[in-house]
Amino acid sequence: MEVFLTLVWFLAGAIAGWGFTSLRAATTVSHARQQMRREIRHWQSETERYKAVADRHAQDKAAWTAGCRQGRDDVITIVPLLIAAQQRLLFADRKTEPTEMDDCA
Repeated sequence: MEVFLTLVWFLAGAIAGWGFTSLRAATTVSHARQQMRREIRHWQSETERYKAVADRHAQDKAAWTAGCRQGRDDVITIVPLLIAAQQRLLFADRKTEPTEMDDCA
């Protein structure tokens, strides 16, 4: 009879141990899943934030490129005018310079 009771208690202990272990494993898995979900939400929000930053940088780059192009076009347009104005000033300075004959009179 003692052997039978020993086997029964051993079996009961094994079942209780298995149940406790299963419950603990289920709890651990549940916590791990919750942590994974939090991390997924975190990285998804980070991804969205970085996409927004990348979009903003792309818009800034496009604006910068357009501004550079506009500035280059402005310089190309104004350089001939500056050269012409400089030549007019040089020509006007040469006309107004006193000559030696003006000094003698």
